Amino acid sequence: MALLTASDLSLDLDCFPKVSSHIQQPWDAADLYLIESADFGKHPAIINDQWGALTCYLHQQKKQLIRSLYCWSDSFCSHQGI
Repeated sequence: MALLTASDLSLDLDCFPKVSSHIQQPWDAADLYLIESADFGKHPAIINDQWGALTCYLHQQKKQLIRSLYCWSDSFCSHQGI
């Protein structure tokens, strides 16, 4: 598992389908940028979250900041990851 560490949260994330552990990173620079910089508001919509990292991060934040979270993707792998 890869550890995604943001300013206020750490997540153990896996790729789906599984890949070799030395190349595994189920997030990208856009995910990190949004996690560190964006103001998601109380009802964010996440569209085409490739690995599910952003959705998982927001799901963890939901307890404190977010009232509802909408996630849409046309990727089977993304659905399985989320």
